[in-house]
Amino acid sequence: MKRRAMRGRSVALATAGIVALALGACSHAEPPPRDAHPAPAATAAVATTVWFIALGDDGAHGPRIGCGDSAVPLALDDSLAAGAPHAERARRALEALFALRSQRVGPDSLYNALAAARLGVSRVTQRDDTVRVDLTGTMQMGGECDIPRVQAQIERTAAAGSSVPSIVTLNGQPLEAALSLR
Repeated sequence: MKRRAMRGRSVALATAGIVALALGACSHAEPPPRDAHPAPAATAAVATTVWFIALGDDGAHGPRIGCGDSAVPLALDDSLAAGAPHAERARRALEALFALRSQRVGPDSLYNALAAARLGVSRVTQRDDTVRVDLTGTMQMGGECDIPRVQAQIERTAAAGSSVPSIVTLNGQPLEAALSLR
């Protein structure tokens, strides 16, 4: 019995260590002004910004989204994305977002509405002043309020700190249609 308890603790500690390493690179970016389009924090080592949700925050720490929440950026260390074209930065940011399986992330324990999703980036292209992001996969949402949360996380992360408009599809449908409860 004692051996089984020790093995369970070892697995738990190893899992906690992996999560800590993955999130150790996260830092909370300064919230942008309410009406401005957010950009990633300006630090030499930080190049990728992913977005999460402050539940019930009502726009206090980021842009207000449905159900009285806020979208809040977290900056991830990614020196390989520095100076990359917008489409590549968007791909890297979305891949980082989809890799995080924890429901709570970062130092402020922000909500990750995509924790149960199994999404992948199949293609990111830029033509003129528009970026198109094609995603594939499945999602499990916790209810109606997760629709604007998921949409904010994906669309703001796809923007990759740019004002370039993005068109996002999921399994060939526009993101908004793919997320509808109909």
